[in-house]
Amino acid sequence: MAQTYVTQRGDTLWDIAEKFYENGSLWHIIYEANRTVFGDNPGNVFAGKTLTIPDLNNPPPAPPSPPGLPTTYTTKPNDTLWELAERFYQDGTKWYLIYEANKGSIGSDPRKLPAGLNLTIPTLETAPNQPSGDPQLLGGTITDSPDGVYFPMTQQFHVYCRSTAGSLFQHFGTQWQDLGKPPVGFSNSPAAVVRDINNIDVFVRGNDNNLYHIYWGGTGWYGWENHGGGLQSSPTVCSWSQARLDIFARGGSNNLIHCWWDANGGWSQWEDMTHTFPGGFQPINFNPAAVSWGPNRIDIFAARMGDGHLIHSWWDGTRWNGWEDLGGLITEAPSVVSRGNGLLDVFGRGSDGAVYQIYWDGSRWSGWIRQNMIIASAPAAVVGPQGTAVFARSIDNQLQRLG
Repeated sequence: MAQTYVTQRGDTLWDIAEKFYENGSLWHIIYEANRTVFGDNPGNVFAGKTLTIPDLNNPPPAPPSPPGLPTTYTTKPNDTLWELAERFYQDGTKWYLIYEANKGSIGSDPRKLPAGLNLTIPTLETAPNQPSGDPQLLGGTITDSPDGVYFPMTQQFHVYCRSTAGSLFQHFGTQWQDLGKPPVGFSNSPAAVVRDINNIDVFVRGNDNNLYHIYWGGTGWYGWENHGGGLQSSPTVCSWSQARLDIFARGGSNNLIHCWWDANGGWSQWEDMTHTFPGGFQPINFNPAAVSWGPNRIDIFAARMGDGHLIHSWWDGTRWNGWEDLGGLITEAPSVVSRGNGLLDVFGRGSDGAVYQIYWDGSRWSGWIRQNMIIASAPAAVVGPQGTAVFARSIDNQLQRLG
């Protein structure tokens, strides 16, 4: 029989699920039963709200889906595509979806958005987004896992790789460009993110175990900047705002470490996140994967040391939650992308060398899906206007793409 619960100050859905189900990872069952209370953000747990707590042995029927997004919008003075994406998708990094749907009206420069344009606002898909087709070899000779972004200014995927000469190379279209390397050189794989329309930020682990940063500022590449750290893996990076970067890596105790940059405060010091999570310390293999699908929201995935299971934690705007065990057997670092509010696609390399995918559809996790691609490195998933592409090092050390 279903129960009711009145929320208290400081409650989270994870805490409430632990209270009633003794399992915080079942928080989504309470969320689905109370969507009219929370709306589209499960982090909005305000005191004094009466919740229905479903009986796990007799769950209620699924609630109706929330209404779709508006289909049109007329621009106003000083509007930007980033701000419109934040308004409609709660994620400014999805601005290129609006641009691609309205390129004929906007023109070739997405930075120029005149008032009075009648724009189509595409609805984000909720179905799983699986890369399709046969893998393609893109050439080059690379030594580690790549990482990539979709950069609408060029309408291309930009992929970053470490060459046999130790330089950072950028691949887009059919071109390769040598971006150099930090003074100390670097090891392992790069991490890249598009922070706004003009910026690409790329990070590597230097041979002194410090974090080094190079960025495209609209007219050229700048760097290398040294941000310290004592990293024991490649970094990973995500951005939930034009003015925010969050960087994660594995530390010396197989723990998760974190630093960030924001436009007001600059660069933070590195923090040890060992005691941050309610699920306790989880030693990790490889580097973690991180993504943001909304303001002040971060999802982190890692391969747990020992059993290789994929584990998941998330920042909901006020606190870290997790770790949640998603099973599987990950033999390299995972990769994660988000196609929209609350949608997650995670990719990993299995013990047979194939790419495997698991996805969160907004209410539940799928099972593991084997993809048609054999790889010799960690995968790198990137979302573009036509769907998700996965890049990796092939068994003959070329850059390889699926989707």
